[in-house]
Amino acid sequence: MEITLDFTTLAGEVKRSLSIIGKRSIDEQGNLMFKDITLGSLEEPLLDDYLQQAVIDLVTESDAFVTASTDSSMTLTFPTNHNDALNPAITKVCKAYCVSYALYSWFSVVAPKLQEKYMGDCRRQAGALIRLIHSKKAPTVSSESPLSATTTVTSNS
Repeated sequence: MEITLDFTTLAGEVKRSLSIIGKRSIDEQGNLMFKDITLGSLEEPLLDDYLQQAVIDLVTESDAFVTASTDSSMTLTFPTNHNDALNPAITKVCKAYCVSYALYSWFSVVAPKLQEKYMGDCRRQAGALIRLIHSKKAPTVSSESPLSATTTVTSNS
């Protein structure tokens, strides 16, 4: 199985996440921790470095290997012993790992208090990736019908 991780797309996810985090992060006194979190042209190469390091960690954690690399993307090849039905989930976890790793790396410099949260995210995602890669069990689809909501309208007349 091959997954191509596009750094431009992942960087966009990191920027969007930073924007949301900036608006929601408050300190112990209830004040915003950040006036504004934006990444400019000076920070973008740093973000690319973080994403490339995330891919290296994915390779190390999962026994995958890099089959193609450019300045803007990397293609990973994973062992073939997993269930192919899990490929979309593996792709999603890899992308989430890269974004969390970049956030962890960013906050290790900017706000060490937030760093721990994203390291925990990385650990959980790495564990999920390992389980998915080594799972031979097909995902199961529930045969139960989805819950349906009913609405009763009553008249007061």
